[in-house]
Amino acid sequence: MSTTFPIAALIVSLQACAPMPAPKPPILPAPPVRAVGLLVQDGAGRGVAGVRCLIDDTGGPQTTVTTETGYGVWLTVSATLRDTQVTCSAVAGYLPASKHRRLLTDGNEDLEPLILAWVPRLRPTREQRLAVRADFAFTEVSGQNSEWQTYAYAGWSDVKRAEARARWTRIGMTHVAISWALNYPAAGPPFDFRSHPQDFVVRLKELRADGFVIVLAASQEEAYGKYSGFDLAQNLMDIARWPEWGWTDYIDVCWVGWESNDFMTLTPRAPAVVPPLQHVAILRQLRAVLGPEAVLAVQPGRIANEGLIYVGNPDHDREAFWREMHAPAIALDVFFFEPPTAVFEGEDWRERLYAALMGASARIWRRIDPVPTRFPFEPFARTDVHVENWTRSAPIDGGGVPLVYWEGPAYLRWSSAQKNEAARVAMMVPGVIGSGDGIP
Repeated sequence: MSTTFPIAALIVSLQACAPMPAPKPPILPAPPVRAVGLLVQDGAGRGVAGVRCLIDDTGGPQTTVTTETGYGVWLTVSATLRDTQVTCSAVAGYLPASKHRRLLTDGNEDLEPLILAWVPRLRPTREQRLAVRADFAFTEVSGQNSEWQTYAYAGWSDVKRAEARARWTRIGMTHVAISWALNYPAAGPPFDFRSHPQDFVVRLKELRADGFVIVLAASQEEAYGKYSGFDLAQNLMDIARWPEWGWTDYIDVCWVGWESNDFMTLTPRAPAVVPPLQHVAILRQLRAVLGPEAVLAVQPGRIANEGLIYVGNPDHDREAFWREMHAPAIALDVFFFEPPTAVFEGEDWRERLYAALMGASARIWRRIDPVPTRFPFEPFARTDVHVENWTRSAPIDGGGVPLVYWEGPAYLRWSSAQKNEAARVAMMVPGVIGSGDGIP
């Protein structure tokens, strides 16, 4: 006897035996994300562009690259991320860095800026320190005062300092002469970094990082007074604190001060005060503090006759002054020579400049031998070469101290192009090893 099932019952029976389909997983909302920004700067507070930076997120590291302003942003950082590590790659001139950072909210947020350290640069060699190539006044337009004179550098904003360094690099400057105090209205707001020396360190570091040789003025009227009011004791105490302030590692060349005869010692324009012993005391202190590797110099200024080639007045013992300069306690390295104003007045200024420097070199560096019989440049306005001034070595004998043509027509507001020609002429003189007022 057979049993039959209706077809409907069979279908139901088969369905009952078949496995049930798996349920679909629920669709979960994406975890919340937000944008996180980071400013990457150098030690001078300038943004650093092109830096590849990683942030450790819960889902893995994320990457951004900083813009020209030094700012980078990660757009999809987990909103729940709080503690993280930020790592930035090395770029030209800067070392890599990795820092812990903490986020405070679930929303868009900027992290604390990350500072990249400069790649340490070796101190320049002695030869590099002496081979001065500078245009401290950098006058772009003849007859106009420049806003890029290096002695005012420390008082400028971060942005202007960065622009100045870029300009100076483009024209081939190797040395930058600066002051740590200034009160000269034509150069901008006054400053004195003795009260906040760490800020001056930033300026020294950025110059070194950009490859410049730093030339520092040790003294100035603004800080210590003038003539009988000059505070020598305070000057010496301040120099003694340079290591404490962190300055000494960056001072490559140091000289007593801009036209130091004008404010420190006896000059033909001032009453008798303390003789050149002020210079001697300051140079001794500089050698003791900066050590034997530092290059030390003096720059008397535009003082007539003998004042051009030694510090003081003709009534003083000139040979005694030079004995002090050569003594081991000072060991003067170079003389910053500034020709008198009259040299540059007239169409024969090239001949006048050459003759003035030859006369100084013959007495400070060494006797010129053989004596040239004509000027080594053309065209020239006259032919007499003042041989008699080039051959005498007495009464001043500089004993082999080379010269830097330090300051010439800058005070006449010659353009940089004109000053470069003057520097070219100056560098033809034996014993002249550098120029501070034009790049040959």
